[in-house]
Amino acid sequence: MRQLNLLIILGISYSRIQDIPDRQISSHLLFPTKYLLPVTNILHQLSSQKLVLTISVLYVDDEPDLLDIGKLFLERTTEFTVTTALSASVALDLLKSNGGIQAIVSDYQMPGMDGIGFLKQVRATDKTIPFILFTGRGREEIAIEAFENGADYYLQKGGAPKSQFAELMLKIRTAVDHRQDEAQVAILNRLYSVLSATNKAIVRIHDKNKLLKEICRIAVEKGGFTMVWAGIANPVTHLIEPVAVHGPSEGYLDRITISIDDGPRSLGPTSTAFRDGTYNVCNDIATDERMKPVREFALKRGYRSLAAIPFALNTRNAGVITLYASTSGFFTDQIIRLLDEQSGDLSFAFVTFDNEEQRITAENDLKMSELQYRRLFQTAQDAILILDGNTGKVIDANTFILDMLGYPLEYFVGKHLWELGFIKDKSTAQRAFTDLKMNGYIRYEDIPLEKKDGQSFNVEFISNVYFVGDKKIIQCNIRDITDKKVVQDALRASETRYRRLFETAQDGILILDAGTGQIVEVNPFLISMLGFSHEQFLGKKLWEIGLFKDIVANKDNFEELQQEAYIRYEDLPLETADGHYINVEFISNVYLAGDKKIIQCNIRDITARKLAEDALAESDSRLNSILEGSPMMQFVIDKDHRVISWNKALEEYSGVKKAEVLGTRIPWKAFYDTERPVLADLLVDEKVEQLPEWYQGKITHSRLVEGAYETTGFLPKMGVSGKWLYFTAAPIRNANGAIIGAVETLEDITERKSAEEALV
Repeated sequence: MRQLNLLIILGISYSRIQDIPDRQISSHLLFPTKYLLPVTNILHQLSSQKLVLTISVLYVDDEPDLLDIGKLFLERTTEFTVTTALSASVALDLLKSNGGIQAIVSDYQMPGMDGIGFLKQVRATDKTIPFILFTGRGREEIAIEAFENGADYYLQKGGAPKSQFAELMLKIRTAVDHRQDEAQVAILNRLYSVLSATNKAIVRIHDKNKLLKEICRIAVEKGGFTMVWAGIANPVTHLIEPVAVHGPSEGYLDRITISIDDGPRSLGPTSTAFRDGTYNVCNDIATDERMKPVREFALKRGYRSLAAIPFALNTRNAGVITLYASTSGFFTDQIIRLLDEQSGDLSFAFVTFDNEEQRITAENDLKMSELQYRRLFQTAQDAILILDGNTGKVIDANTFILDMLGYPLEYFVGKHLWELGFIKDKSTAQRAFTDLKMNGYIRYEDIPLEKKDGQSFNVEFISNVYFVGDKKIIQCNIRDITDKKVVQDALRASETRYRRLFETAQDGILILDAGTGQIVEVNPFLISMLGFSHEQFLGKKLWEIGLFKDIVANKDNFEELQQEAYIRYEDLPLETADGHYINVEFISNVYLAGDKKIIQCNIRDITARKLAEDALAESDSRLNSILEGSPMMQFVIDKDHRVISWNKALEEYSGVKKAEVLGTRIPWKAFYDTERPVLADLLVDEKVEQLPEWYQGKITHSRLVEGAYETTGFLPKMGVSGKWLYFTAAPIRNANGAIIGAVETLEDITERKSAEEALV
């Protein structure tokens, strides 16, 4: 005690002493060295202890040196941190600004306001904070007054510093523990009331959002929590979205985004609790790294700790309740157990909600399904009968079958199929019912029925067995296939005609699968033309057959063929089986046969035409030079009677330019089939039988001979009607002697004909 008093008397603080080496302390202190050793031992013992802040103490005394010594003694342990004040008024201000003070140690005799007055001021606002009156005044009446006003302990100063401050530490620790125990009991009592109120709310409230709002309110108003919010996981956004909140939040929830997935936004207690399926606690928001993104906002709103409790994790409404407390270390094991129990009650309620929602949804779906079925049943474009699956009697019939057969509903209900008059074959109906019971499904494609008015028609009959609840039902769909049969008959006829055309066509034809390029059919003409067998074509891809190598050399070209849908090669050489080469025209089209894409390739031998064209091309230049310089009106046609030359003399006489007539067909028999309408301005409508034989058809080897023909009115629309023209024709032959065209010459003989008529 004397050493402590001496330090106080000298006004030397521990902060100064701890910086002075032991050997120098005696030169700085004016007292015997025998008192030095105990003091330095105490100080070094205190300085060697690890500093751990757990209890925050406000120490009030009007003697600064005593405050310094007391602060040093307390803070050299691992349990205390000390804030000092030289007066009660300063201490009251500190209490207002520092919400973390956990105990108060105060002197009694202080100027302005003594310790008892200070105690009264504290208890006016805080009934629970531990208060220890630490004074040198030992009067009994002071102690009594202190206890009457809510002091936890009354402790007299004096004695050895070590034992004195050890006693003070013990009193502080005991008072804090006692107050915390009392607070814990109070909290637990409040939480029991929260549990009770929660269960009552669960019984009373049957809307999940309203229930969560009520539970948040109960937790704040009855449980003493600062703020509570509840969120439900959204499976679309993968976020926990707030649906209820109570207590001062002031936009706090707008600043947080809580993901249910792993990632940067899912490190906090609420996300972790949801993912782990168990509670997660943060008992010190000020220091917990997980709270760093929102720490400032939380502390400003008075949040010091929180606990996140998941609920209803196996339902469609899984979520988390997060509770905030105003003190650090609030959430003890006992509190968590009670909150977990509350979560269990809430989960049970939400499972009930979930089951009820599913039941209601199922009922609504069933009603909607029944409504939709009834609409489909009545508006179906098939006739439908519903039979009892056990007896086979009709229990319902839709409007379509009533209209189709002409019978009222009463005619059907209660009868077996074989008792209905419109089914001609009773044995078929009885057999159908037997098959249905055994197999659950039947289908007849062509059943004769008779309407009430006696009209017969054929139907497709399909029937299925199914269950409605535990009742077995048979649904019979009856479809009029009269039109379908007409179409099928027409299709069969069309297929027959196509097959005949395919087999008798004078062009070679290949049919390919458009997807694979494989040949699926070849007609006899192509087999005869090329000399290969049917089997040598089938199953091969077009590019795998050597004779077609110039058409589609690879699969890439085939894909181009698929995309173009039409290709034409006018002059391709093919090698036949006996080694001869022929020239062909190759035309390919893509079309659908049902739902299958097909490629048809038509291959026409143009060898003879090619030879004629080559010969005609050889003579064309010679003819052109001769004709152009001829004073006679002349034109040239090929073996198909197409104009391939029209000289200048004929242009001047007729007024028709060469460009207008080239490529048109001259034979009058084919007048209405001409590809260009210009000849309508040139030709009159003569009767075919009046023409010479060699003009009545296409030019052949034997039918075109040299000859002459006189006519009038050849060019009526060109202003030369009434003129007499004299036609002569000379055949053009190729090197093999085949006629490949003709030179036509026209002479105006009008004057001669007029003279002849005058003589007569």
